[in-house]
Amino acid sequence: MPVSWPGVAMTEATRHKGRLRRGLIGGVTMLLGLAIGLGAAEIAFRLTWTPPVLRSTPVEEAHAIYRSVPRPAISGKRVSSEFEYAFTHSAQGMRGPEEFTKERPPGTTMRVLVLGDSFTYGVGVADDEIFVDRLRRALPGVEFINAGCSGYGQREQLAILDQLGAALRPDLVIATFFWNDLGDNFNK
Repeated sequence: MPVSWPGVAMTEATRHKGRLRRGLIGGVTMLLGLAIGLGAAEIAFRLTWTPPVLRSTPVEEAHAIYRSVPRPAISGKRVSSEFEYAFTHSAQGMRGPEEFTKERPPGTTMRVLVLGDSFTYGVGVADDEIFVDRLRRALPGVEFINAGCSGYGQREQLAILDQLGAALRPDLVIATFFWNDLGDNFNK
C-alpha cells in the first residue's frame, strides 16, 4: 500500500526518484569536496616544497668541444633525490679550490693529472671526500689535479689531456674508466 502525506500519494516510483536524487546530490557533493581538498593540498604543496633542481647551484655549462664543463669559480650546493653535497670549482673549472700553474709549488715532488667522469669529479660527495683529495692527503708532496666531469668518456679525457697536458706538465696521468664510459664514448 502506498505511503501518503496529506494531499500527496507516494508511489514506489516517486520514492525511487527521491533516493536517486539524494544519491546523485551526495555523490556530486563528495566529488566536489574531494576536488576542493585535493586542490588545497596541491596549493599547499606548491607553496612549501621546492624541487631539488631548483635548490641546486648549476654545476656545468655548455662547451663546444667537451659538450659540458664545470662552471669556473663557483661554490654551491647540489641537491637531488639521491644526495646533497657542497662543492667548489676553481677559476680553472676544476673541482676544489686549488689553482694550478705551469710552475709547481715549492715542496711538490710530483704532479698527477686525474681524468675521468662523475666518479672522478665526485658527484654526491663534498670536496674533501673525493678519491682524488684522499690521494692528496695520503701522499704529501704529490700534487693531484682533478679534471673529472660528469658524463665524460675517453674522448673528452683525451681532449682535456691535449689542453692541460702541455699547460700543466704532469708527471703522471691517471685516466679512470667505468663501464658507462662505453656508452658515453659512442653516444656523442
